[in-house]
Amino acid sequence: MSLAALPLWAMVAALCGTAIVVLLLYLLRRTPRITPVSNVAFWLEAMQRARPRVLSSTKVPLISLLLTLLVALVLAGEIGSPRFGQGVRGTTVVVVAAGASMNAVSGGRLRIDRARDEARTWIERASGTGEVAVIRAGIRPTVLSPLGEDPQPDAILEGLTTDDGPADIEAAVGLADAIIAHRSGPGQILVIGDRAAEGQTRAPMALVPIGAIADSLGITRLTARRDPLAVGEYSVHVEVASFTSREGRARLLVRDRDVTIFDQPFRLTAGERQTFVAEGFSSQEGEVTASLEDIEIAGSEDALQTDDVAYAVAPALERTRVLLIGDDSPMLAAVLSAHSGVELSRAAALSESTPGNHDVLIFDGVDAPADLRHPGVLAFGAAAAGLTLGDRVDAPRITATLSGHEALGGVRLSSVRVEGARALAVEPSDQVLARAGEVALMAARERGGRRALVFGFRLDETDLGERVAFPLLIHHALRWLAAYKTDTVLPDAPGSIVRVPADTPVLDPAGEAAEAHAGLLFDTEGAGIYHVGERAIAVSGAETAAAIPAPLLVPGSTSLSRLPPLTTLLAMFLLLVFVLEWWLLNRGTLG
Repeated sequence: MSLAALPLWAMVAALCGTAIVVLLLYLLRRTPRITPVSNVAFWLEAMQRARPRVLSSTKVPLISLLLTLLVALVLAGEIGSPRFGQGVRGTTVVVVAAGASMNAVSGGRLRIDRARDEARTWIERASGTGEVAVIRAGIRPTVLSPLGEDPQPDAILEGLTTDDGPADIEAAVGLADAIIAHRSGPGQILVIGDRAAEGQTRAPMALVPIGAIADSLGITRLTARRDPLAVGEYSVHVEVASFTSREGRARLLVRDRDVTIFDQPFRLTAGERQTFVAEGFSSQEGEVTASLEDIEIAGSEDALQTDDVAYAVAPALERTRVLLIGDDSPMLAAVLSAHSGVELSRAAALSESTPGNHDVLIFDGVDAPADLRHPGVLAFGAAAAGLTLGDRVDAPRITATLSGHEALGGVRLSSVRVEGARALAVEPSDQVLARAGEVALMAARERGGRRALVFGFRLDETDLGERVAFPLLIHHALRWLAAYKTDTVLPDAPGSIVRVPADTPVLDPAGEAAEAHAGLLFDTEGAGIYHVGERAIAVSGAETAAAIPAPLLVPGSTSLSRLPPLTTLLAMFLLLVFVLEWWLLNRGTLG
């Protein structure tokens, strides 16, 4: 038990003072003596004898004294506003958890709905003994009602919703502790949620637990990445997990916008994780949504729907800007024109176009300028990037290839026929990708952030252009020369800050306009696909999905009592005492 209105020493002093006053009143009350008289003279003498003396009354009704003393002490105790559990007088900061786990179902109701009811009750109780502030503990803490305002529970809690990421209870409690520290007098922090904050606070902290142990199946990872071996295609990786001690089953459904690209049922044992891979899907920019359907858990139910959906974006297909200079081989031009990831330009000579506007320069039978400094150069039968051509070799036979190099991507050239070539003058730091004995026929050079790939023969001197592997060779060569990366673009976590270019419209997952401030978008607490101009950004809580927390106390936290207010119980006790005193008085026991 604790006191919300007075410190303990003041309450003890008040009770002692009350007891002394009641005792003095009973000792000073008139207590006439019974004296037999026969006439008026004797009546006068009896009156004088019956006059009470200070602190000398001898006929004190003990039962009446005890009942009066009890009533007076209870009334004095009411002044201190006693209550069960932890509590102090003064400032109260109510912290309401609003993370994704508060969207779980417990006892047929959402945890957040129960939290609203509890918050409404405790705001009303706390506002009677001091100032009250309310903080929403979402991904980022938000003050719903500051100190100094008259708290209106219905207005404060009307728009209280959950985020699609974990609640930062510690940050919200830290903010509450700072608010109390800047106020004079004591205060308390009241956390309403499914877990207590870790760590210690200067102000007393109490927990109103919401929810119980619950079962769930959820998506814990969703990624979409481009396939480096298939132009324009991407693959999807989905991980699902069981957060229950029971067996569960569901159906995994993956969509790219409105098109279903994967649909497969699965079964999970207790605590098991499974990964599914779907490949071969083509899209300029995939907007992927994975969801769990038809969830069944043996002897239970899926309590949380937030982790049943995840989002990802397959990176937009990057087009490599290529400038083709020279003889314009028909096979080479056809392959480049058919490549969906190439933006092709042609020129008879380099002076006709600006090299800086292109990612890769291809010289077909035309030597590149010796002073050219370009990050990506491909040459067929021409000198480039310091790799010069030497003596001519007739009908060389390729005896070795470095097929593991990124520029070749596994393509083997050992069976390629070459009518004639010129030996490349290579240096020790260069990588020879194809050779005929000691003669280098194909070499790669990488220096100072610049890459070059040089063939010692023209395409009209070989059957390489007629082979089915030629388009794949050109694809890998361009990717290496343009330093194209295939890193997986992970979805952003809910609450992440998104950069927005100036004058660029932003749409949230519902298609509504979102407002950016100073080039930054902060309102990303909800999961889904956001659109910044033509760019799609996935915000997903899959990476933070975990078992649904059950409210457990940690050191430094106390659970508030679920009993009615102690003042109400004391008032009921006083009413009972008054009824008892009336009954004893009517029986003559108090005479």
